[in-house]
Amino acid sequence: MNSLLTRRALLRRTTVAGIGLASAAVFTSCAGGVGKPAPAVVKAEYWHSWSTPPVVKAVADATAEYNAQHPGREVIARWGIPATRALLAVAGGQPPDIVTLYPGGTLSEWANNGALRSLTPLVQASRYDLTRFVQSQITHAIFDGQLYALPLGMGAYMFYYDRKIFQAAGISAPPKTLQEAQQISQKLTEKSLGGFARVGFLPFAGFSGNGSGFSLYSYLFGGKIWSVKEQRFTINTPANLAALRWLTDYYRAYGPTAVDKFTAGFGNQAQDPFFAGKLAMEINGQWQVFNAKNFKPNLDYDVAPIPYDEQHPQLRNSTMTRGNSLVLPKGSHHVEEGWSFITWMQTGNAPVIMAKAVNNMPAVRSYLSDPRLTSIDPRYARFLAYLRNGNVQPQWPPTPVTGILPNAFQTDVDAATHGAESPQQALAHIELVMQENLAAMQRRGKSA
Repeated sequence: MNSLLTRRALLRRTTVAGIGLASAAVFTSCAGGVGKPAPAVVKAEYWHSWSTPPVVKAVADATAEYNAQHPGREVIARWGIPATRALLAVAGGQPPDIVTLYPGGTLSEWANNGALRSLTPLVQASRYDLTRFVQSQITHAIFDGQLYALPLGMGAYMFYYDRKIFQAAGISAPPKTLQEAQQISQKLTEKSLGGFARVGFLPFAGFSGNGSGFSLYSYLFGGKIWSVKEQRFTINTPANLAALRWLTDYYRAYGPTAVDKFTAGFGNQAQDPFFAGKLAMEINGQWQVFNAKNFKPNLDYDVAPIPYDEQHPQLRNSTMTRGNSLVLPKGSHHVEEGWSFITWMQTGNAPVIMAKAVNNMPAVRSYLSDPRLTSIDPRYARFLAYLRNGNVQPQWPPTPVTGILPNAFQTDVDAATHGAESPQQALAHIELVMQENLAAMQRRGKSA
């Protein structure tokens, strides 16, 4: 972890001279020559890292529509540019005007490093209505009391179950609580020589590791991992301990080594364990609906609300969101045009175009009822309704060290479920590590 922070510190201290030539090459086409008249069209650069043709085309189509509606302005979309290159351009004083940042801790890290322009003054000056958004995405975009992004799209989680497997076992409905899911899982689990042929439900299947999944289970048991009021991590708490104890007991009932052997055979896409019938239930995102269309079109499945802890019925219909963000880098040359573009991307056809291309969902609440989206697939429509009516929280807190939080959870939660640490020891260590890294990052921010 120290090496990670060192790399960040080095990145923030990258000299202007070291990157000036590379940055200048990017922006040469935008600079007017000496003595030439100012161009009639104000051009703004928009950088994103997507490279798959459907998404590149969607961004190009949305940008072209914006340009057609705004004479005298032209947004030029540059694709396939990683966020690290954009950050180097900011450090070199030659930033793009608009950037898309992706799920995780990047946004708050950039804000902490002074790489982003606060949008709060622009919101206040234009009286921009932030209540139009699913609020978890606005919460994710606020750092140190300032708004630094507008959402571009988001993903969320729901509970998937195989209807054919359920019917064969005489189970008529998906579980409402985690405890019911545990009971149904035992009924649907089938052993084979030396392991499992199928497991009913594994809590972390569908997530990119248990580090990504624990934040959800923390919330389902009434816990939090970050205190906005105290500006500190709150990981070693009774609620989180209850969550980790449940998870630890769950995996030990199947045998951690046996589960490891079983999950080692999991693949992606066409070899997805849910598609292959190796899992009867899983928690996953709306992207799985589109994966099913591509790789298992005849799969008889449905989605339902995520089961909640039976001691916390008030948390029924809970989910967590993550998403892409539109930001204005610090030092960008066309702030007015950049603000115009990122607010325009929340209107018209743009949210629908982007949701269809990225296989995610708009963060603007009114689009969650848009027939162009609700008609795509009934399972996808349930996701849209879930976000309209559910108990929605951001997956990650906005801190400058959020990027290392999944790995911290991954290490110690895995140790707890395998018996190498007690749940109490695991949570205490995670909180210690995160608080130490937070303090170190804050010291660097003050000394920069």
